[in-house]
Amino acid sequence: MTTDWQKFDYSDYECGLFWLLIESPDVDIDADEDGTTVGRYTGDVVRSAVLAMVEEGDEGEPAFEPVDRENVGKIDWESTVTHFAKVVPPAIPETEQLIEVKNEP
Repeated sequence: MTTDWQKFDYSDYECGLFWLLIESPDVDIDADEDGTTVGRYTGDVVRSAVLAMVEEGDEGEPAFEPVDRENVGKIDWESTVTHFAKVVPPAIPETEQLIEVKNEP
C-alpha cells in the first residue's frame, strides 16, 4: 500500500487523523565547559513522518497532537508540516486468514 502525500496548506486544512511529513532543523547538542547543555544548528534539515491529530487552534491555525510521541514521532515548535497523508484503514481479512490466539490460564 502506497501513501499518497499531499502538500499541507496552513491556511486551508482538514481536521482529523493524518500522517504528517515534517521538517525540523538538525541540532547538535553538547555540554560547554560549565556542563551546561548547548545546542547548535548544523544547517541540515531532518525529515520524518508523524502520526497526529490535526485540529483547529484558538485563532484558526492548525494544532498538531501526535498520537504516540515515543513510537510514531513528535512535533516541536521548530517543526514545519510540509505534507499530509490520510490514514487509510487496512482491508479486513477473510475469516480463514485470521490467526486464532488461545488464552490459556
